Amino acid sequence: YEVLDHLQRVITKTLGAESSILSILDDDPFENGGRDCAHTCSYSSESSSTGQSSTGDAFLDEMQSVWYSKLIECLRDTAKQFGLPLSRKRTIGEQELVESRWFDLGSEEIELLAAEPLYTPQDLLDFLLSQYPLKITYASLLETQVYDTSDQLAAREFLKRGCPHCMRRLFWARVLGVSSPEKVNTEFDELKERVIRYELLVDQIIIKDVRDNVMNDVEYFAFDDSCYQVMLAFTRDYCIARRIRSHSLRTVAMKSDLPCGAVPHYGFSLLVSPLCFMYAEVGIMYAVFREMYCRYFHKLMAISSDPQGIVSLLLTFERLVQYREPEFLPALASKNVNLQPIVFQMLMQSFCAHLPVEEVLRLWDRILGYDSVYVLPVAAASLVCSKKTEILGTKDQSSLEDMFNKLQPCDVISTLEEFLKPPNL
Repeated sequence: YEVLDHLQRVITKTLGAESSILSILDDDPFENGGRDCAHTCSYSSESSSTGQSSTGDAFLDEMQSVWYSKLIECLRDTAKQFGLPLSRKRTIGEQELVESRWFDLGSEEIELLAAEPLYTPQDLLDFLLSQYPLKITYASLLETQVYDTSDQLAAREFLKRGCPHCMRRLFWARVLGVSSPEKVNTEFDELKERVIRYELLVDQIIIKDVRDNVMNDVEYFAFDDSCYQVMLAFTRDYCIARRIRSHSLRTVAMKSDLPCGAVPHYGFSLLVSPLCFMYAEVGIMYAVFREMYCRYFHKLMAISSDPQGIVSLLLTFERLVQYREPEFLPALASKNVNLQPIVFQMLMQSFCAHLPVEEVLRLWDRILGYDSVYVLPVAAASLVCSKKTEILGTKDQSSLEDMFNKLQPCDVISTLEEFLKPPNL
């Protein structure tokens, strides 16, 4: 608790930063000890959904609505460009073909359109930074969720300290409330049937994303079939949109053409890949991924005033770096390099493209243990500060990006724990 209290004071009281996300945020909310982002140290999994929204909340809700509407418009423009519907029922022959090759989708030579992912992490960052003034008032968090069984609480406490790989699949399923294999496999079979019967335009984007990211990754390429199956089932899952209940999903009717409500971005399929090292059964893998998305990952892809949203996480990263290394960001600003897009991608992809898979899983242990994605910006700040000298020595943006591609070797948890030690302890 001493470490967490120290961290809270750092985030809420560090002043004078000139980095771009800080410069466009209204700092006043962070001086209010009762309503600031540091209360994510409570590790609550949900933000309050009741009561009147503040002006800042309404502004960010409107930004998310505009952003989501732009994505949907891009999706519709893509459909018009190629003369295809957003969704259609497959012919009997097509259904039989998909069903017969379900377990070998990666070897299927599908002639892809020239369709590209609708957006990248950089696009979302650019949109955020283009909105002036961006004033945020953070909503109060709900009290820490109380679980029904002591087993889940014990599992969380265990995950906070790291979990042996051989036990991880059991602890994660327990913490996430994934039920019996029979039930989740039945649910997955229903989604599989929807994939067989109906084709969506986003299927093209999913397939291309798996090929460009999963199949080109030295650790993940062998699991392309599992990623195809999970991602295609994900797009057909109506429960996801109902659970997230975002403002934009209520205003944009895409139930039949985009049932899950999530527009896949470049690298989205990487979030599935680490789970392939834990679960052989695709049905259980999907159930775990769905829970991870609904509880954590969706916050990394939407503009909101949630203290665990992507805006707050990027701000937290910058404040932590500024506190630990006050001269680092100004020195970096004088060079022709920009760290922010790299860190934004780290956060949005939960380090899947930047850390070895075992380090990703160790980091995700802590996300589940503390029930918070607040772990991510702390990990990003610790890695950046540990590489301060190398970063300042880079000559161009390309060299900086190469430095953060699959960091090898790296002990992210040791680096994080060292970073969190208060001075003079």
